Amino acid sequence: GVGAPRETEEAAASDEVTSEMMAQLRALGYVGGDSHAPGAPEEEGAEKPASGDGAAAEDTPVTYHRNLATYYLNRREYARAIAELEEANRREKLPKTYAMIAESLDALGRKREAMAALEEGWKEVARGMEADSILWYVQLAVETGDAARGRRFLEEHREDRKESSAILDAAEGRLAEAEGRRMEAETLYEKALRVDPTLVATARQLIGFYREEGRMEEIRPVLEAGLRKSERIDEYHNL
Repeated sequence: GVGAPRETEEAAASDEVTSEMMAQLRALGYVGGDSHAPGAPEEEGAEKPASGDGAAAEDTPVTYHRNLATYYLNRREYARAIAELEEANRREKLPKTYAMIAESLDALGRKREAMAALEEGWKEVARGMEADSILWYVQLAVETGDAARGRRFLEEHREDRKESSAILDAAEGRLAEAEGRRMEAETLYEKALRVDPTLVATARQLIGFYREEGRMEEIRPVLEAGLRKSERIDEYHNL
């Protein structure tokens, strides 16, 4: 009730805006080639892309689809993000793309498909895959009731990431917890967090143990060490 009503410009769907947006994307290098505004007449003699063969889409590079996927992820439009990431992978298979696909599938509750995406990433571009995706995979396996699958994955890639001791110990701990070996799990979590206190998922598991045992104050050194390395861990601030 204060001031005049806000005016909004309804131009998002106009041909002019779409054409201008595409021109800007081309100028930035995100979209290649020339294109017409929707509904605009084509130049005489212009070659048309073959219908259904994706010829027009091939003008767009990996960065275009990855950036658009990030936009959709921020809006929690996961199905659209997956479609763009699959397009990105058709152009060039990259480790981060597989991780983003898994992230989107996990958010949709499609955990087994998320695991399959990580498996494919490790098969296609293993050298670039982040070590923490091993821990993530083990977590997904436990959540789907298939700890044995997580164990196989961990053993398959243990040698590839033997330098990432904290990740491997955390993954071992998660499997030990799933198998009912609580004391062993707690020891492995503590060992992993001494090396890398920023492993939030592992800290979360350890906090669960400490809370049940009435030892919550003992997690403070882990939280403080983690925040010294990365002050943006909101969960640690909250705790």
